[in-house]
Amino acid sequence: MPLKTKQTLATFIAKFSSEKACYEYLAKKCWPNGFVCPCCSCRFIIST
Repeated sequence: MPLKTKQTLATFIAKFSSEKACYEYLAKKCWPNGFVCPCCSCRFIIST
């Protein structure tokens, strides 16, 4: 994933202030239209 803009450390820390914020950012990058299973195209998610 190429960076679109440069950011300061303070901006980075504010954007990724928690593990949940990091997870949500990465999930949105990987699945912009929501999760879809690559094997069966199912949208059902099992949380563990």
